[in-house]
Amino acid sequence: MDVTNPFVILCYGDSNTWGYNPNKEESKCNFRFQRNIRWTGILESILNEWLRSQEREGREVMWKSQPVTCFRIEEAGLNGRTIESNDPTVAPEPSVRNGRAHVLAAMQTCKPIDLMVVSLGTNDLKRTFDLALHEIAASARRLLDYITEYGSLCTRDRVLTLPVMYMTPGGFAKGGKLM
Repeated sequence: MDVTNPFVILCYGDSNTWGYNPNKEESKCNFRFQRNIRWTGILESILNEWLRSQEREGREVMWKSQPVTCFRIEEAGLNGRTIESNDPTVAPEPSVRNGRAHVLAAMQTCKPIDLMVVSLGTNDLKRTFDLALHEIAASARRLLDYITEYGSLCTRDRVLTLPVMYMTPGGFAKGGKLM
């Protein structure tokens, strides 16, 4: 596979992005799913299979007037990461899981980035933070504004956010309503 001009996707998120495996019997690697099982690894595989299919049909995939030679997913997931809350239960440094505090470092590490996927908000639902859904949404907006304003040297074009889904006693909820 030619990797001279990769389309780089930075996936910035929490344990879902990191690939946390809660099953101790299955997990052989620090409670982490293997790369080919994590959603980020599956996404990379699917995108590269699609790219190869385009090449077999004689089609060239272009981005910013350059041919895309492969898709590369950069994972920046951390268990317990929040959008912008410091976690007082994490000693000795409560800010270590604050997504906003560390996003620019992740972007600098992976640049240049063609697309950034932000998947945060689930841990902000912890009772420790006592945040309402509209407060979490406002935090997400502030994070995206921050990325847009200060991360422009790293991100070439787009930021995509994934919706937060959380479990309630009655089932999954989205936007404060049971589904």
